[in-house]
Amino acid sequence: MELADLLAGGAKLADKALKTFTEVRWNQDGVLGMLFLRARQEDLRYLQYLPDVLERLDLEISRIALLYALGYEDQLRSEGLMPEGETSGQAREFFIKWFNQPAAADLPERLVGTAGKMTFISSVLGCRLKFVVEDDNESIFLSERLLGAIEALLSTSLGEAVFPYREEYVVRVERSNRVKGTPELEIDHERGFSILRHNGNILTPGDTEENWLLETIAYLISQIVTTPGDPERYLHRIFGEQLGLSRAFNFTETSVPVSNIFGASSKLRLVDWNTEENPAAYISKRVVPWHDGLIPEKAPETYDTRDMGSGAPPKELYDRSSLKHSARQVSSVINQALWDKAKWKGVLYIWSSDPNEPPYIALGFQNGDAGKAIFRELIEKLGSDDKQNRLRISIIQGVNKAFPKKYAVVIGSNLPGDGEFGRGREIVSISRIHHMDNTNPMNLKMFQERFARTGKFLLMPAQWPKEQAQPTLYNTTTVTKSSIRIVPAWQIGENDLDSEAIEAEDDPIIPPTVSDAPVLRLLERRKLGFKKR
Repeated sequence: MELADLLAGGAKLADKALKTFTEVRWNQDGVLGMLFLRARQEDLRYLQYLPDVLERLDLEISRIALLYALGYEDQLRSEGLMPEGETSGQAREFFIKWFNQPAAADLPERLVGTAGKMTFISSVLGCRLKFVVEDDNESIFLSERLLGAIEALLSTSLGEAVFPYREEYVVRVERSNRVKGTPELEIDHERGFSILRHNGNILTPGDTEENWLLETIAYLISQIVTTPGDPERYLHRIFGEQLGLSRAFNFTETSVPVSNIFGASSKLRLVDWNTEENPAAYISKRVVPWHDGLIPEKAPETYDTRDMGSGAPPKELYDRSSLKHSARQVSSVINQALWDKAKWKGVLYIWSSDPNEPPYIALGFQNGDAGKAIFRELIEKLGSDDKQNRLRISIIQGVNKAFPKKYAVVIGSNLPGDGEFGRGREIVSISRIHHMDNTNPMNLKMFQERFARTGKFLLMPAQWPKEQAQPTLYNTTTVTKSSIRIVPAWQIGENDLDSEAIEAEDDPIIPPTVSDAPVLRLLERRKLGFKKR
């Protein structure tokens, strides 16, 4: 805003151009005030030097908001900035109206970026990519460059055969004296985050720097997307035909232009203005923020099972020409790397002699330690009791009449509820599927009886290196569930969330009284898809 004032003065704006600039600046001043009105109590100590700075910059509207947030209502009255005779209650009503202006829909719930660590968030193919950044300019510039490069490289990939498989991926950016050359990336595949360390010199020139940047981008992209089709063909289109690499390198370096425009000591956070011409301190007079109770706590997300549509999807769903990355949403509790390492081998049903005790389902993994890590992450996401019903567990029976005891088990995520569903036009859901071949039908039947009696069951991991071995149960790491889907395969239709459990070569058991089983349309589409490939 300071730079815009300088440019406007240099351009000697007049008439309509000056009026337009003045209106835009007035709106910006008002919205900046809305951000100050959203400040938390702990933020106010970083903002106490800003009123004088705002006055010098002729940002009088946001200064009024900040003084009110800091508790200086008397000063606003003494300066004539509040109407004479207006009560404190009337003043509060005015600031509440300001607080709730339509522009609030485009603002974060609270003021961010005042001081300390910052978090940059972007939706990339529907995955929330988060860079948690240390409190130094080099970390900020490095994060901006990498996040911008990933955005640029994947900007044209919504219509490609590339899919995100994580809801969220976190990259922590830290400054470290132990790093001697270019930044170093450490990837924690199991826990699903990365740490990027640098020594403060982020402008290393030459081919080494470019090779490092390309390698880092490639590693980070591999942590959030997969290419199930032809990876080489996809990379050729993105890097070559669509000039993705050029976009990633040429338009994402921010430190040089920011330094050229704003100077070497660029102010990237509000706290950086606290030493501007030695401003006075306006120590907060409030014990609690003035907006206490005005910002509602975000309700827990809800997940549910939905009625699926029938027939082929509408053609417009395949048109991604105008689709934004933020219009796609990933809904998944599956950590692919951990599940691959754990090697899911089967399902065990366990119940006690007490008929009133809930039964257990144990997921048997070849690698028990990885299995326990899966459940620790599930508990972190869901809690020990999945009250929001986010985790979806389905058992699909009668998938092949040649093997009547065979059934499929699907572990995935239910779709977000109505409030969350509205965020995206496309939902990407990840599931893991295991086919149980040599089964005793009495085990599942006993589980169903106990579940029907108690209304819940407990899910836990187990180490089960092979089917003939005795499993090791880990009943200290459990998730309580009150819902499970047990359904015959013939009822699985073409748009069912669990349809991937039905393979093209399966021949499901269909009762003789059923003439138009939904699974037949699913198999027809499956076979048609194989013919096209």
